[in-house]
Amino acid sequence: MKKSISVLLTLAMIGSLSLSGCGQKPETGSTAQTEASDSGSQAAAEPAADPIAISVGYDNNPGEPLDLACQEWKRLAEEKTNGSIVFELYPSSQLGSMADLIDQALSGDAVIMNVNTGHFADLGVNGFDVVMAPYLITSFEDYDKVHESDWWKGKEEELEDVGLKIVSGPWHYGVRHLLSKRPVETVADMKGLKVRTSQKTCLIRGMEALGAVAVPMSLNEVYVALQQGTIDAVENPLDVLYNGSFFEVAKELTLTAHSFDVCEWSIGTKFYETLTPEQQQAILESGEEAAQYFNANIGTASDEALEKLKAEGVKVHELTDLQEFRDASEKYFDAPEFASWPDDLRDTILDILK
Repeated sequence: MKKSISVLLTLAMIGSLSLSGCGQKPETGSTAQTEASDSGSQAAAEPAADPIAISVGYDNNPGEPLDLACQEWKRLAEEKTNGSIVFELYPSSQLGSMADLIDQALSGDAVIMNVNTGHFADLGVNGFDVVMAPYLITSFEDYDKVHESDWWKGKEEELEDVGLKIVSGPWHYGVRHLLSKRPVETVADMKGLKVRTSQKTCLIRGMEALGAVAVPMSLNEVYVALQQGTIDAVENPLDVLYNGSFFEVAKELTLTAHSFDVCEWSIGTKFYETLTPEQQQAILESGEEAAQYFNANIGTASDEALEKLKAEGVKVHELTDLQEFRDASEKYFDAPEFASWPDDLRDTILDILK
């Protein structure tokens, strides 16, 4: 009996010591280590900031030289920003007309679009579209001279006051020619010809100066419009004419070379100013590299497109009297929209080209 009581007392003492040990506070060092470990786990679980998505809109179709250069620009921009910016490409006018895109950009949306001086002039940058006057600039080398001039830099500043910033350019979009359903070899053949143009005033007035009827519409509407007879012709660079398959419904190509068209990719200043300086610089740098990429390849693409058009049965017409077209295009400068141009504007451009 005494032995049993002794065993019970011993077990009670051991249990008391165990409970006492469990109740002791852990050492301060252990607490610090635990808190540090918990803090580290929370930091590791913190989600990364979402990348900024920028929509890039243009009329051209997938696979065209401009689309391929946009894919390169996307790669470069995302690489230079370490993925903090993502370009989402929208070819074939998927985001709407260029006028729609400009409205989006001016309202602060994250969008970059393929525009040029014609759009800028329509926004109020007076005289910027003189470089698209028919037969004024006759090579991309001349256009590049204008692009590097003080006159151009002043126009860019005016554009930023309107709300747009050029982030890549110049892209040598191409020499504009005429693809039609009936032969065009003289200015007389242009009379009454219904020609699709973009919605830019300068291209509309350029076709009208040559005697045609300008019909503004999006490029993705042209095929059906030619097919149905809504228009008789479309003017654009050769690679655009081929890649749009317009040769299936129009078989007469006239090498008018009436305008040397250049892209100046732009973004709204409201959105641009929300980006960090590093992101802004990355977009500018990648845009410059993309322009070089495009310009290095577009000449070959144009030559190849001409041969492909011939292979598709398109008849090619050379102008026998280029001066006749030059003389007719002088009416361009009489258009009421250009009445506010400085009197010496054309001479200013010609002086830059000397």
